[in-house]
Amino acid sequence: MALFLMPIFLFQISLEELLNKAMKNNPEILSAQRIYRATLYQKEYYRWWLPNPEIGFGASFSEPRFEFSISQKLPFPSKLNALGKKADSVSSLEL
Repeated sequence: MALFLMPIFLFQISLEELLNKAMKNNPEILSAQRIYRATLYQKEYYRWWLPNPEIGFGASFSEPRFEFSISQKLPFPSKLNALGKKADSVSSLEL
């Protein structure tokens, strides 16, 4: 009888080990963790975000003239702060 029970005791897994495996391999939990991390990165992105700069070039063949321009939109600082706070509140809701 003891010979048949020996394999059961050798492969005994604790509840904590099973929960750890479930946490590591559950696709819904992994997805929720990735979404949460993305909102954290988004929060930092909005605190330092600036729109893409625009570069322009023009030439006139009737006159020997070339034009070159670079422009950058600078949002009002309170807008960046508000976007950061919004992303912060979204990340706290995701938990």
